[in-house]
Amino acid sequence: VGCVWCLGGEIAFISAPDTLKLANQSLHLGIESEEEAINYIKGVHSAVPIEETGRLKIIVDHKERAVAVKIANALAMAYVKRRKEVVNRSSQTLIDDLDVELDAQSQLVTLYRDAFVDLLQKDNEKAGVVQSRLRLKKADLENLQKAKKSGDLAAMSSLLQGTGNQGSKYYRVYQEAQNKVDAMLKSGLGARHPESMALKGQADRAMNNFLAEVDALEKELQQDLDRLKWMRATYDLPDDLQGESLKAKENYEQARARLKSMRIEQQEQRDLLKNPVTPVTIHELAR
Repeated sequence: VGCVWCLGGEIAFISAPDTLKLANQSLHLGIESEEEAINYIKGVHSAVPIEETGRLKIIVDHKERAVAVKIANALAMAYVKRRKEVVNRSSQTLIDDLDVELDAQSQLVTLYRDAFVDLLQKDNEKAGVVQSRLRLKKADLENLQKAKKSGDLAAMSSLLQGTGNQGSKYYRVYQEAQNKVDAMLKSGLGARHPESMALKGQADRAMNNFLAEVDALEKELQQDLDRLKWMRATYDLPDDLQGESLKAKENYEQARARLKSMRIEQQEQRDLLKNPVTPVTIHELAR
């Protein structure tokens, strides 16, 4: 069973009418009435805990040992089968509950997405292309500056690639060269070995070129942002359009992230349902 404190409930489960009924189906005791057979099994068996083991022993009091063994084993197998069914039903209940939650969250994602798209359309109607481009440039610049501050090279490379800048290739060259250097050092070659030094030089040059491209992109984005701000002021476009759209986008992204998390959680429950963890096992059949 696995836990000493829950043995009382398991003893009651063994003696439950449904367990006795299931056991009787495989016994063929020669008793015509099912009710009488169940009452007979109930009267001749008992379940007792084996001290400090978390296990139960099923004892059957019968004058014929073969019959006693047969009844004890039938009870044990009926008990295990019913406990497995309980686990399956419990897992299925969790799946059903998650399905309901998943559907509700999916509807919420659709609602937030539609609201976000609607606001973007309104922004474009009121502010036109200038406002949308300004928002994107500002986000790119802020993300780039944040990545530089934290030293997130992968994020910087992604931003370079996302803006069409070819500088991200330097980061790939750097990674490949640095990985080779690390592998050589692990193999026992010293840092001053000619091959190690050559690759280290290649990695350093690639990194310098990469960082130069990052700085150039930051300067370019800032110039674009200043130009778009001037255009917005010229066209008298309102500032407050940004906040509402960004909030709608945040709501949509949070709802979508939660939906993804729920799908993973549901899949874990489905895996449990396909491969249920049986809470009890038969340690030893009677002989």
